[in-house]
Amino acid sequence: MLGRLIGEDVNLVLALQPGLVAAQGRPRQIEQVIFNLAVNARDAHADRWHV
Repeated sequence: MLGRLIGEDVNLVLALQPGLVAAQGRPRQIEQVIFNLAVNARDAHADRWHV
């Protein structure tokens, strides 16, 4: 679902650093945070190339 949200022209890469502390929260809230970050990045990317 995240791939469809950000679009076909964006590659989704998950690169986690070793030793990170696990995030705690309700699964739906964590999902919403990830979606918001992805949408913000997508929009910033679009703004950068469509000036």
